[in-house]
Amino acid sequence: MKQRHSIYTAICAGILLTAPILTAVTGVQAAEANQASTSSLVSSASSSQAAQSTSSSSVSQSSISSTASSQIASSSQSTAKVAQSSAPSASTASAKETTTVTAPLKTDYQAAITAGANQILGGDYQSAWGALAIMQSNVTMTEAQKATYRAALKASVDSMVNDDSFSTTDLERISIGVTAIGDDATNFDGINLIAKITENIKKTGINGQIYAIIALSMKDYGAEANQTIDDMIQVLLTKQNQAGGWSFGGSKSDLDITGMAMTALGMHRDQPAVQAAMDRATTMLKTTAFVKSTGGFLIPGAFSKEENSSSIAMVLMGLMANNVNPTTIVGDNGANPISRLLAFQKADGQFRWVFDSDLGALAMSTEQSVYALDQYQFMKAGKGSIYNFKTAAPVDPVDPTDPVDPVDPTDPVDPVDPTDPVEPVTPTNPTTTADATLVNKSLSATIAPVKEMVATEIKNGQFTGSDVIFGAARTNQLSKVQIKTLYNQMLVESKAGNISRPNDIARVILNLQAMGINPTEFAGRNLVNELYQTKDVTKQGTYMTATILLALVSGHYQAPTNAQFTVKDLVQYLVTEADDYGNAGWGYETDGVFIKDLDTTAIATIALKTTVATAQTYPLADQLISQTNELLKNSTAYIQSAQMTDGGFGYAGAKTSNSNSTAMAIVALSTMGIDANTVKNGGNSALAALLKFQDNDGIFKADYSTSMAMGQALLAIKAYQLNAAGKGSVYDFVANPATPFDSAKVPDPITDPKRDPLPKAPVPAPTTVPGTTNDDHNDSTDVGLLPQTGVKATVASSIIGIVLIVGTLGVLRKKSVKEA
Repeated sequence: MKQRHSIYTAICAGILLTAPILTAVTGVQAAEANQASTSSLVSSASSSQAAQSTSSSSVSQSSISSTASSQIASSSQSTAKVAQSSAPSASTASAKETTTVTAPLKTDYQAAITAGANQILGGDYQSAWGALAIMQSNVTMTEAQKATYRAALKASVDSMVNDDSFSTTDLERISIGVTAIGDDATNFDGINLIAKITENIKKTGINGQIYAIIALSMKDYGAEANQTIDDMIQVLLTKQNQAGGWSFGGSKSDLDITGMAMTALGMHRDQPAVQAAMDRATTMLKTTAFVKSTGGFLIPGAFSKEENSSSIAMVLMGLMANNVNPTTIVGDNGANPISRLLAFQKADGQFRWVFDSDLGALAMSTEQSVYALDQYQFMKAGKGSIYNFKTAAPVDPVDPTDPVDPVDPTDPVDPVDPTDPVEPVTPTNPTTTADATLVNKSLSATIAPVKEMVATEIKNGQFTGSDVIFGAARTNQLSKVQIKTLYNQMLVESKAGNISRPNDIARVILNLQAMGINPTEFAGRNLVNELYQTKDVTKQGTYMTATILLALVSGHYQAPTNAQFTVKDLVQYLVTEADDYGNAGWGYETDGVFIKDLDTTAIATIALKTTVATAQTYPLADQLISQTNELLKNSTAYIQSAQMTDGGFGYAGAKTSNSNSTAMAIVALSTMGIDANTVKNGGNSALAALLKFQDNDGIFKADYSTSMAMGQALLAIKAYQLNAAGKGSVYDFVANPATPFDSAKVPDPITDPKRDPLPKAPVPAPTTVPGTTNDDHNDSTDVGLLPQTGVKATVASSIIGIVLIVGTLGVLRKKSVKEA
């Protein structure tokens, strides 16, 4: 994990120092690295390089199964020749596939169950889903074999305890596995999994909500569990879309989520409105998703553009939960969903993920296919749901061979459930005297290291992309002499033609404003107008587009008559892009898989909120404003849900938090009017988590660049201060103007900025607060520190700066890279 963080942060630092081509290349590498190590909620999105992957670490191993992207290879082992269409129409089922049947349809589901269960039992890993599939099948699991599954489940619990991180979906998955092997979920390895689920239920999204119903309904667990079940049923009912399905995000139905939601609701069909919802979903699946030519199901989406066994298995589970016999849904040549699923099975018992290919997560698809067939067997025998363990334990009539010893019976813990919480925290501003003391102490500790870092970066001529320079400016730790030196160097860069790309112009606009310099009058250039006149700005990717938007709205700058785009265009772009991430955030895309990312979500949230707050300057259509506000609500909820138990935040898929992502989250929360000291997980607040990254020498810990971490931390603290004072966005320079700087009134400290950019005379550092006396930059008392007895109304201004740009291509989606 540390290696992944290092790669990520190294790439981010490279954005500041390397040429555009190298930047794009490293962005691709970062996106690929992030995909390879993404969190378990998208862990099913294993690419072809992850064939035969081990079990997912969360409920999503059976939930977002269709995200297992893979390159399709030809094979001769199928029972039918299938020519998949590239873009099936939702309204024309016959256009989805063209099938020529060359062999009889498979119908022996019992033999398929036995072969598949033995394949799972003889595999080299043990998962909760494998336990369920085997225990409800025709295959007997011996006590010795149960012990190996028990050990694997125990290892998952131990990992959560050691990390003090209890992911709701992990708890549900383990509980299902524990119950399946006959153990007690209320006391497993000394942990009451059921109680933990109910305690953490508000921090999970639709996956966790679905599997909470399932896990808590497997046995009678008491009043609190029943109340949680009832609450989650109501949540699912409200999340059913107009078409009748459910989705992981967005308005388009997703086969896996729809099937899983139906499975959960089907355990409570006697509750009001549940049966009607089930019937609507069934109608949608039969009329919209059923592929007559194969007997399978398909709704082409980001996760899967062709039929796969995992999605078909989930749909089967949902239909049978509504008491629908899948063999009554008949397509061409007598094909039905059961025969279609059986067609995916290989001779060795495994189920392919995609038809006619051995690539992909076959272990996962085998587990899901087997327990879907288990459910079909249960249905035919009138035994109800395979998740119902309230009565007799399942019967195991066959004695299989012993499984191979497990390689590593542990499931990595997914510390973040990156989905929307049910009840996001209400924005508040209750900064206390104690908070102010902690923030003041932290800022005071940064004075010495910031002074040294600024001097170093001025000497190296790396000011344009420097986080610490920007953070120092925002907390008033730059002297007039230093600003004049930086200004002179920016003039050199401008004359050399190095400030011409839209992302460079945007960063310079923000940096100039941070130092109190008007970007519309920079060395004879109006940088704002130049930015407006740039073409294809949205091809910079989500992160950079958000930064460009911030550069423009930070000064409430209007578009000139010859502008190539407007602020409205950028807002619309970000709103549209969010649809790929469930209208609840932003991230990057790799091989058709859209992975939500905290850092990208944070910068886009900041940009949109700052824009909406300036509605009088940029009139937007009511519908667009409504869409934006709804999106901001969802993205903020996602940020809150991504908080780890130490109070901090991390990269997509990370097990540990880091100072950079934590700082980004605080800036976004503060921009949304939420006190970061009240956003907590495990009793730890986001603000406290950030301050814990600060060492005794005042420097904030970092995976790669300490100056980057320092700059972002300073910006987060400033954003927190402004929110506490009720000053609005840290990027609104009209509401929070910087102290104007007149370069003509400050003598040049150097003759050659590239050779000797350091001030000739040392500038004494302030002894208590930065910027109050000796730096001579501010004429009024600095508000870089919060007052001990309250928050002054004169909190200074601030901006985004490249602090927030450094992660641009580190989490850039492949789509964004193509646009760059």
